[in-house]
Amino acid sequence: MVNSDQTVIFAVVFLAGRILSSLVLPSYAEPLEKWDCKTFEEERIRLEKAGIKNKMSRGAQWAQENLDPSALEQIRQFIIVSEQLKFRCPTKSLDVAKNKKNESTAKKKKK
Repeated sequence: MVNSDQTVIFAVVFLAGRILSSLVLPSYAEPLEKWDCKTFEEERIRLEKAGIKNKMSRGAQWAQENLDPSALEQIRQFIIVSEQLKFRCPTKSLDVAKNKKNESTAKKKKK
């Protein structure tokens, strides 16, 4: 039978192993499916239409002092959605930015 000391030791060793493995092993975020990305994009557009960017542009201190909790929650949601789109959804905007950079580099080389 397992006593409480053995349980505590097992828990500590298990947690230490998890912590060490998270520090040593890289973590990867898989790209999201197109449907998920479309949902995030629709949410981002909805939040932008609600004026979130304007509220965010005034700064965190202003937001805490002047916005109600639901508006702060919308800002939090906008940040989460934007991060998901940026890091987990392949976008054409990134390809466009790369193409513009390549075009400007090519023009400089021609001169």
